[in-house]
Amino acid sequence: MVKEKNNYLKEKGFIITVDSFLSITLVTLLVILAFNYVSLIKLDSWDSVDLKNSSSDVISILDKSNSFNDALLSSSTEGISSILNSTPNNVCFESTVFDSDSNIVLHTIKTGCTKNSTSVFSVERSIVLNNSGVNSFFIARIEGWVK
Repeated sequence: MVKEKNNYLKEKGFIITVDSFLSITLVTLLVILAFNYVSLIKLDSWDSVDLKNSSSDVISILDKSNSFNDALLSSSTEGISSILNSTPNNVCFESTVFDSDSNIVLHTIKTGCTKNSTSVFSVERSIVLNNSGVNSFFIARIEGWVK
């Protein structure tokens, strides 16, 4: 009877080992298939959401820091350029300020960027400049795209 009990334990161990091997193989196969499926998802839609948020953030920063007003008073885009250049490397921005007749007054683009993207997001904000008691109205536009 002792021999029968030992054989029974050995067979049981063998069945558990094969069962474990098959389950680990199946789980590994499912994980590989899941990673393969996830790799097919395109992030273009998320890029556009991030670009919209980034463009809105950049124009808010430029507006709240009075960079547009300073640039209009000094006719220099140095302050705007420094903010645009401090943005992440994979995103490009272009800033344009128009007067009330839609003429371009100021224009700057982030250093190292060229406008060659098919997906450009644009955000505009109005600016009122009070210069010696005289109010002037402008439109600031920020265009952003992913490199």
